[in-house]
Amino acid sequence: MVLSLAVVAISVSAATTISTSISTGGTLDVTGLTTLTGGFISQASSTVSGALTAAGYLGASSTAGFTGLSSLYAGFISSASSTVDSTLTVSGALKAGSYLAASSTAGFTSLSSFYSGFISSASSTISSTLKVTALGIATSSPAKALDVVGSALLTSSGTTTVNVEATTAGKGSCIQLTGTDGVNYAVYATASSTNTGRLVVEVGRCN
Repeated sequence: MVLSLAVVAISVSAATTISTSISTGGTLDVTGLTTLTGGFISQASSTVSGALTAAGYLGASSTAGFTGLSSLYAGFISSASSTVDSTLTVSGALKAGSYLAASSTAGFTSLSSFYSGFISSASSTISSTLKVTALGIATSSPAKALDVVGSALLTSSGTTTVNVEATTAGKGSCIQLTGTDGVNYAVYATASSTNTGRLVVEVGRCN
């Protein structure tokens, strides 16, 4: 018996419509643009060697990994906890609608504005000048712009200076102390003709 096997090669040079499924046990190579109107399902690992453009939603039901630089031109929204294992660089404003936490040191190399204030629950160190133009609100609590609960310690490797200055002409500086008897005392310097350059301690509050 002679078994004949005929192999026919078909070359298609124009558009072809196939109304049924195509099943191939090997590789399907397409050299031109391919339009998959109903989408496609890849059940194994797939590689895109060029640019992949998605006009609509691009979703991943599990982890999506990007080994190169990723540009998200319209931003991104993370609906769950997210982890950044390396440096996060923000060239614009960094905003948090609620809680912004850092498990280690958070470093800010430029000016940082805390419009609603900040709370430090542990020891904090300021290595440079701390300039306070209006810290707190002068209400019943706190009673003054700067309200310190507890003791204040000022140290320096050289001469330690505390300057209490009035920037308005005709106004002086006053230090208010509370005695052991619970009475308030005002300590200030006078510039009167009879008591110039002397400290005055009197009962009462600083005006």
